Amino acid sequence: MAIFTNPCRQTLMLGLLCLAKGALASTPAIQQQLDIAVKQALLSQAKAGDKPPDAQLSFIPPREADRLPPCPSALQIRAIDTRNPGRMRFAVSCPELWQNIWTVRARLPAPPTPKTEAAPSKAQQGRHKEEVAEQGRKQDAEVESPPPSTPVSQGNGRVLIRRGDKVDIIARRPGIEVRVNGEAQNQGKAGDIIRVMNLASGRIFLARVNAAGSVSPLASLHAPDAGAETPPHY
Repeated sequence: MAIFTNPCRQTLMLGLLCLAKGALASTPAIQQQLDIAVKQALLSQAKAGDKPPDAQLSFIPPREADRLPPCPSALQIRAIDTRNPGRMRFAVSCPELWQNIWTVRARLPAPPTPKTEAAPSKAQQGRHKEEVAEQGRKQDAEVESPPPSTPVSQGNGRVLIRRGDKVDIIARRPGIEVRVNGEAQNQGKAGDIIRVMNLASGRIFLARVNAAGSVSPLASLHAPDAGAETPPHY
């Protein structure tokens, strides 16, 4: 048939086929240059000192890309809009021959999620509550524990004061003597140091046994030196 034997038509078909092959061959070259341009854009957007992210790129050519003739010279790439990595636009041109717009979508890796501490188990929560309760009991014991009840024995002989006895608390100073009613909190012999409660104030303090039914506060046995602090009230 004439359509297959006509030399002119065969030459035209071969020319169109070569042109199509040239256009298809130019697409990988455009994508390679766009890949470099996108990485440069991401690098410029990254913070100082940070490495640009490894993005997955998707190239969206224009509709006429498969009809473009091959470019005899080097392609030129110009960034039009790179603010949104998900839709960047670049102008691809062959000097003095053609120009079109390519869209590139860069899929960036998800930022690392901060590690959250695992919630404590019920057993750990129970141990924590027990530790807090134990600390509270220790603190209460330290606050509420009274002074030691064992008297300090310094004398010999028979017991002059027994626990619960009413005693005279005698505080002496040069030229003055104060007597207060008290109650012995433990027993003692002459010279022993025992605990005594002031019946008027309810204060418990240490005193030395003088005689049967008589004690003297430790801080009141001697007159204070000049400039010394005033002894506490009993």
